[in-house]
Amino acid sequence: MQFDRGAGADYDAWAELGNEDWGWSDLEPYFKKSNDFDVPSRETTKEFGITYEDDAYGNGPLKVSILDYQFPDMRNIFHSWDVVDIPHPKEGFNDPVGVYWSPNSINKKTVTRSTSRSAYYDPIVSRKNLELLTNTHVDEITFEKNRAGALVATGVKYTPRQTNKQTEVFAAKEVILAAGGVFTPHLLMYSGIGPKDVLADVGIIVKKVSQGCPPDRAHADTVFRIIPQLARTSKTTLRTT
Repeated sequence: MQFDRGAGADYDAWAELGNEDWGWSDLEPYFKKSNDFDVPSRETTKEFGITYEDDAYGNGPLKVSILDYQFPDMRNIFHSWDVVDIPHPKEGFNDPVGVYWSPNSINKKTVTRSTSRSAYYDPIVSRKNLELLTNTHVDEITFEKNRAGALVATGVKYTPRQTNKQTEVFAAKEVILAAGGVFTPHLLMYSGIGPKDVLADVGIIVKKVSQGCPPDRAHADTVFRIIPQLARTSKTTLRTT
């Protein structure tokens, strides 16, 4: 599986649209914080003409690499671009325009795929304050206004498949929404945040008008932040990622 990310200009465009702290200089430290790069052997590097730059990567838990074994055809395929008048950057993560070698999400030591589970979940699975709910559907994020009138997330409503009975839990600190490019706007709209006309048409109470999450743009330009609700309650707490 190829390991990749957007170009710096992509994230700067987010910031220019009004999404403060979402530009490339803001996000770059977190990209580097997440991954750790294993370089190919000298023999493989020389044989296939592989180039890379160590400073494009970090020292995080997600292992990425350019493997020592490459299909022989890759040499001819890659170098067929040598005669084409396009950029040939040494490192695609530093200059992601043109033709370049990119790493795979493979732990070179174990020769297994490095995933969000192996990098983040498995090392902390024994924590007593962590509970992962499987076969569970998140139905709605609950909100209320604070003293300043700002809308803050207070918890979630979810339904386990086994019981088919909706349950509500309250956040002790914050609600982190990381549901992907499709389900993030979907869940926000079900929770009352979205275009007023779309929500009203299906009978959802509008809690905050936001034109940033119509379903036909979910893949392209949706960036959201849910304001944390600090030290809200001592009731049941759910903390998942």
